[in-house]
Amino acid sequence: KGRRGAEFLRRIEFSDAEGMILAGLKDLIVLDFATLHDLAQTGVEAAGRYLARLIDFHIVEGRGDTYQISPPLRAAIGRDARFTLTDERRRWMLKTVSNSSIPSFLSQRLTQNDIGMLCRVISIR
Repeated sequence: KGRRGAEFLRRIEFSDAEGMILAGLKDLIVLDFATLHDLAQTGVEAAGRYLARLIDFHIVEGRGDTYQISPPLRAAIGRDARFTLTDERRRWMLKTVSNSSIPSFLSQRLTQNDIGMLCRVISIR
């Protein structure tokens, strides 16, 4: 199965924006549209088209208001060098994600207790 996933991905030419979307999902597992839009560095319509293409190829799937790499292709994406970022690019991605809607996205799913605990953990470091 793993070999078939890798062969399937090899046949597809990905844009830079699609590559960043997949790199972000590879490293961070689940992201919302606003964050994927920020990573794609395109307009909202273009980011939507890129995401729709990845969904049409069954590479990405949506779950509610979040997106993730389809489980059968997760390992193949992880091994594909096209989605491995340089250290500088990875730092940019992490900075972009930290400045995006992730805090509000997470806060919708966490209880007040969870948020307090996270704040204490972050302040300890």
